[in-house]
Amino acid sequence: MNTESERIPFHFLSGLLRVLIIDTDADAARTRARSFPSLFYTEVVSSLRRADELLCCSTRFHVCIHDVPALGPDAARWFFLCKYGLLLPCIVFSSGGSARDGFDAYRYGASDLIAQSEKNALIHLVKSVSLWSLKGVINPLYCQRTNDVLDKATDALFCGSPNQVTQWALDLGLSDREIRYTWRTKVGANAKIILFMYQLFSQAFKYYSDPHNYDVRSDVYRHCEEYYHMHRSVINDYIAFGHVVRMNPTPF
Repeated sequence: MNTESERIPFHFLSGLLRVLIIDTDADAARTRARSFPSLFYTEVVSSLRRADELLCCSTRFHVCIHDVPALGPDAARWFFLCKYGLLLPCIVFSSGGSARDGFDAYRYGASDLIAQSEKNALIHLVKSVSLWSLKGVINPLYCQRTNDVLDKATDALFCGSPNQVTQWALDLGLSDREIRYTWRTKVGANAKIILFMYQLFSQAFKYYSDPHNYDVRSDVYRHCEEYYHMHRSVINDYIAFGHVVRMNPTPF
């Protein structure tokens, strides 16, 4: 058994981000899934019926990947996006289809569209899954795109990468109290822990994109690990369920 010092960085996040892959070629889908970092748990299904069953469970998926042509002809293929595109990020990783299919994919709720034939398609897919899964974790309502304060706060977080809640609020022209109130009332979340989760997973993605140049002995990594373990149950519950989770207040 590995000792603590032998474990890979961010091992404590293993499997926390959940990805549902819908593809009639399950073997090919599983092969692609092996390209994802260990942060991701992947579930591969070959039918919409099974996907529907899984997405109705209380433990949520953070991203769905599917191949539009595999889902059926004509309007039937867009039913899935219409139903779930507002609930979680859906990435269309398409093995075929027309330009019209691409237009319709975004129209009906796709967060991203990647052609399997494009150069570096798999790299693009991993980056897209990383980005959209984190957006889905941080703000479970993001795909509804209501353009309210919660959406704007999410966009500001990803664009500005603030270090403190105060800086985050200033970027939005809000007070500390207003931004904390927004997260607490909209999704039952503590704004400081939301900010930390963004920083934590951003650091984890940074490590997995270039592990040889990531300094695991840095104060940044040590803070990530220590703070995560201090609030592990709260963070894990929010990642798993993502809505109206009662987060214990922490001193600021």
